[in-house]
Amino acid sequence: MVLNSVWLDDLGRWLQAYHHAVRGFRVEKAPFLWGPAEPTADMVVTHGDLGPWNLLHTGGRLVGVIDWDLSRYGSPLDDVAELALEAVPMHGRYAETVGMGITQERLVARLQIFCDAYGLPEETVRQHLPAYLRLIINDVRQLAAKGTEPFLSFARGRMIETLEADLEYCHQTWL
Repeated sequence: MVLNSVWLDDLGRWLQAYHHAVRGFRVEKAPFLWGPAEPTADMVVTHGDLGPWNLLHTGGRLVGVIDWDLSRYGSPLDDVAELALEAVPMHGRYAETVGMGITQERLVARLQIFCDAYGLPEETVRQHLPAYLRLIINDVRQLAAKGTEPFLSFARGRMIETLEADLEYCHQTWL
């Protein structure tokens, strides 16, 4: 995976353009698997699984976004928080993504690049990330309890525990 500043800039610019393009778009006769059935005026169709594993790149440049099966209505900030969580990354498992030895200062700089490209203060992302994580934890927990796939498999795979650890790390490190 490419983790340079150009790539982070591409991610922010693409996400902002996507949100602008779909603002006001409503899905009819094809309900989403999760999330609100009807959007509020400030909601957009969010990706629902927006991480580096669903981003295509060539030569360090973003060229596509795949796997939209977990899309839902939500705040544009949900997509921003999810992508920042996974691509900056803002979780404590960052060594798995960007390697050992990266400093917190470098992660902060990466967040700034992404947020500048989106056109949003990085403090907004820092403040929204805990609410986003609590929303996803709650949704996965509720849908898994109902036996809804893939959320049941997510819960069995310890996704809730991972997200709870991400939430704790976020409070300790980013707020």
